[in-house]
Amino acid sequence: AEMNRLDPVTVDDAIAELSAGREVPLPEADAADEFERFFPDFVLGLDVVKEELARGRVIKASNEGGSTGPLDFSRLDETGRRRARQLLEIWGSVENAMKQTRSDRFRETIEALLDGLGFTDVRLSDVREVTPGTLRRFIIRCDQVRPDGWFLPPAFGSVAEGHYRGAVVRGDIRPEQILRVIGAEAPDQPWIIVILRRMNVIERRVLAQKARSEARQVVVLDESLLLRLCVRGEDPLAGLFACALPFGWVQPYVTRAGAIPPEMFFGRKEEMSQILARDGGGCLIYGGRQLGKSALLNHIRIERHRPNSGELVIYLDIKPVGGVGMGPECIWDEIRHELKTYRDLSSGSQDANDVVRIIEKWLTGDPSRRLLVMFDEADNFLRAEHAGGYPN
Repeated sequence: AEMNRLDPVTVDDAIAELSAGREVPLPEADAADEFERFFPDFVLGLDVVKEELARGRVIKASNEGGSTGPLDFSRLDETGRRRARQLLEIWGSVENAMKQTRSDRFRETIEALLDGLGFTDVRLSDVREVTPGTLRRFIIRCDQVRPDGWFLPPAFGSVAEGHYRGAVVRGDIRPEQILRVIGAEAPDQPWIIVILRRMNVIERRVLAQKARSEARQVVVLDESLLLRLCVRGEDPLAGLFACALPFGWVQPYVTRAGAIPPEMFFGRKEEMSQILARDGGGCLIYGGRQLGKSALLNHIRIERHRPNSGELVIYLDIKPVGGVGMGPECIWDEIRHELKTYRDLSSGSQDANDVVRIIEKWLTGDPSRRLLVMFDEADNFLRAEHAGGYPN
């Protein structure tokens, strides 16, 4: 029944899965997503009315759970209405701060706006007025954004590590002027731009065209998007990125083997549970080239290495071990070298038994401690071990 709405490649994959006796994970039905709810209809709807979108009327509607113009707050709970009111009030404070010369007041309002959107531990620095009263740029530092149930490109997540360039624009500055500032300041970094007015549909399309042609990683928050986030009532940060990212440029894919950003790692849950099982007794991971073996190990290391909690996950590439001039017993020196960065596990001896004793002593010191060591490129080691009867 679902085949008619699928493309040929998906149909072919589905047939292969069915032939192998497996379940077919079909794509979700074509339901409107958050971006489609915002653009273009929501933006067009805001252009039709003027008086009904006066900030006082919008704040009043948010307080009462009512509506004004196309904005309907009736389905929001108390928390959602309070968040909407705070965002609207902060937006007004940013407008006022842009008219003032006090950089400390401006910094406070931008930090409050980003905090209201869902960023945490926000700190602004290097605030500079590019055009007096019209454009200010700055550097944003905050906690790394870690999505919960929604997708964020690595450029704004694990790659950015909570470090963005930012700017606030007041007045009728055109999108191409904003992109020129980005190109002059930091063209390869992610930007968060606040525009203190409502952009229309044509302006947004121009922004998307130029940002993509110049490969600019930019998220633009204008008053139209702010209003959408206010009536949305759910996680504003997820809504911000869902509605703003399509107007910029991102490249989330990687071609290099091994480590990939955690946002781009999907599936492999069963394999990860086997590797992480305390009673697993070890695992052998095998398969052809470029199937994701190294990516799996690197992902586990990134997600589960927690030294402060007594959980160490170590990843070692041991391709030379077991090869010419480097016997399989050298694996213990590789382990010792990696563990020496941890004070309680440091050993000056290269003897395998000494390394084992130090590890055992550390593990028995606290029953919650754990050491998981993962060896990549182990072909030479396993071949040499097999020839020698597995002495190591």
